[in-house]
Amino acid sequence: MDFRKNGGKYLVTIEVIILIIVLVLGVLHFIIPDGSKNKTSADGKNNAISGTEYIWSATETGSDTEVGQTTVDVAGNTAVIQVDENVAQAEFSEAVEQKIAEMSVEQKVCQLFITRPEEVTGVTQFTQAGKKTQESLAAYPLGGYVFGTGNFNGVTATRNIMANINKYVNTQKTIPMFLAVNEAGGDNSPLAAGNAYEVQPAMSGIKTAEEAKTSSGKISEYMNESMLNMNLAIPVSTSGECAAAFVDTYDAAGIYTAAGIFPGENVSDIKSAETNYKAITQTGVSALIVGNYSCKNLTGDETMPCSVSTKTVGYIRNSLGYNGIIMTADLSTGVSGNYKADKAAVSAVKAGVDMIYVSTGFADCYNAVLTAVQSGDISQDILDQAVGRIITCKMGE
Repeated sequence: MDFRKNGGKYLVTIEVIILIIVLVLGVLHFIIPDGSKNKTSADGKNNAISGTEYIWSATETGSDTEVGQTTVDVAGNTAVIQVDENVAQAEFSEAVEQKIAEMSVEQKVCQLFITRPEEVTGVTQFTQAGKKTQESLAAYPLGGYVFGTGNFNGVTATRNIMANINKYVNTQKTIPMFLAVNEAGGDNSPLAAGNAYEVQPAMSGIKTAEEAKTSSGKISEYMNESMLNMNLAIPVSTSGECAAAFVDTYDAAGIYTAAGIFPGENVSDIKSAETNYKAITQTGVSALIVGNYSCKNLTGDETMPCSVSTKTVGYIRNSLGYNGIIMTADLSTGVSGNYKADKAAVSAVKAGVDMIYVSTGFADCYNAVLTAVQSGDISQDILDQAVGRIITCKMGE
């Protein structure tokens, strides 16, 4: 065959074949994406959708494996996790339901708040509980007080304060109060510093369950001696074994616990830390404190604080399976975005948060929430659910 004579015809044929091959490869590229754009999940399903990968993580819980998902864009940036925001109504005991029914709207709203005693008594530094304390508790039967170093002037004085508070509450036949301190050990030991107790190691640095048990045991002893009943300092980032040791030890001593601050600042991937979070929430901790900073991976919004987000509440209730009290971090220390403390308090309750911690500015926050309830902006059902969880914890129901 004379290639020189028929060369032009052969070249055209070769060009046509090459063009067909290119077209076929192009079609296959879109039908079967390569591994960098297509992951197969743990259940064997192909989950590549519109340029977004689904990264699956499995968390062992007993004999079952729970699977959750986090979206990641094609550039590898962690995006918003999928959260079920529909939280089922909690069911309460007959005794709790009866107590809720007996309470006025004002009493219910008061139960949502935990604050410094100075905020309601009007004194500059609260070092004794007398007539002003009695009057303030009659006007504002709060969920709890948080005490600091300045409130402690020795064991005897502290015991007198707590005994009088309990007496006033009992006389008025209102709900018992959380008498709380943030006793984290190390440099953050206000009760030990004020009442000359031995300072224990910082909880956040404890590595073993035995160390956690020893440290929390000693703190429990001096908290009981000083008649405080709640420690707000359980670290959310601790290991499951340490968390269980902390909570179990305090619980055995009759002391309520709160873990915080969830989910931790600058967290870009909630799912990566879910094992620790579940370990904390499954210990029976009384309350989980939620941060006032944003976490776009969880809320879907760069400016929305976690403490006012329905997605945060949905994640805690549904993904973590936590049924205890959800509490805001201190709203007066700063809330991300364009949220003032009073607006944040209302938004938090509407989102399903149970307790509002505000060390300064209680009156504005209380009035804002009360007004929102009276106007219907916060529904009676939402209010009763929050109050029910708080009373359930306090009554041990």
